[in-house]
Parts: sequence; structure tokens; C-alpha cells
Amino acid sequence: MWVRGLAACAMALALAACATTPPPSQALSSSAFLRPTSDKTRPYAYRRPDVNFAAYSRVIIPPTAIYAGPDAQFGKMSATDRQALASYMHQEFSKVLSRRLQLVAQPGPGTLRARLTLTGAEASTPVLSTVSHVLPVGLVVNAGAQATGGRGTFSGWVSYAVEIEDAQTGALLYAHVASRSANALDITANFGGLDAAKAGVRSAADQLGKELAGSTR
Repeated sequence: MWVRGLAACAMALALAACATTPPPSQALSSSAFLRPTSDKTRPYAYRRPDVNFAAYSRVIIPPTAIYAGPDAQFGKMSATDRQALASYMHQEFSKVLSRRLQLVAQPGPGTLRARLTLTGAEASTPVLSTVSHVLPVGLVVNAGAQATGGRGTFSGWVSYAVEIEDAQTGALLYAHVASRSANALDITANFGGLDAAKAGVRSAADQLGKELAGSTR
């Protein structure tokens, strides 16, 4: 009986997650530049048409800010967990971006500033997250979520903003707001409350690193 209830709940949550696209966080400095995209995991983005990231060799990464606007999406997450995710986000983005760019503290020619903002997060629901990844009905729902870029049922997630500017001029070069979680079929990322959110952070950092490394426009 409880399995049937879990299946119904999982399906309802999956449909709800696919039904809405949150607006960009209004208090972000880049919010006026952001435009809708067709990517469900990155619904708003901006890119300066003439930007050439290959011309930059250094980057400043300030500590991750924790968004405090009225549209923040932290729910009941504790301040301690928010800070833990913000610190982890700074750590992972710094690790990935330093593969190509030299981490520096002062602006200068050829230097980017990558501002990171944690705008929302949710921890995985204990037990239910793992169970929904093991039961056959949970696997079906999560496979559907994975195919459409959605989140696994009962899995934690993280929403964030990246704003990249020329550190010397302050000109905005690139920005996006996005949400990430673990791979919807990844059982191992759902044992700890923050595991799925942290997996989302790693995925986000890797994606940005690839974009900056392979971009010449």
C-alpha cells in the first residue's frame, strides 16, 4: 500500500517540477540582462555578443554569496546547510576554473571576475529519495525526469547564479541562473541530505569550465 502511495506522490512531484519555470532572481545585478532560454536547467542566460574568453588568462572568484531576495528558494533549509553549500560551491568552481585560468585576488588586464550566488537549495528527503531510486516505479519516474532534464523524485537540488565580468572594467560578459541536481538515476548521490545538491554543484562547475575553455566568441 505504501509503495502505491509513494508511486503516486513521486509522479505528482515529477509533473509539478516540469510544469513551472521560476523567474530569474530579481535582486541579481544581472537580472536586467537575463533572457529566457529553451534549457529547462538554465532557464535564463545572457552572453555579450563580442565576448572572447580566450583573451582571458586569470580569474577572481569571490566567496559565494547566499541570495537573500524575497524570491529565494531555500524553504526550511538551515543557515548552516546554506553556508555549507555556498562554501562547497566556491571550492568546486575554483577547482574547475583553475584548470585553465590562474586564480588571482586583484583585477588587471586579461582577468575575469566570476561571481557565484546560491539562490536556493533543498536537501534530499531521507530514505524516500533512495527508495524511489530502487523501486521499479521510482526508476521509471526518474528515468523520465532524466530524459527531460528534470530532478529525481525526493532528491535534493541547488539553484544558483553565475555572473562573469571583466574584472578591470566591470562589464558583464556572461550570466545565467540555473538549477542542478544529481543524475536522476544516480542512487549513490542520494544517501546524504546534501549529496544530490553537491552533485549538482559539481555538474554546474564542470559545465561552466567547459564553456569557458572551449569558447572563443
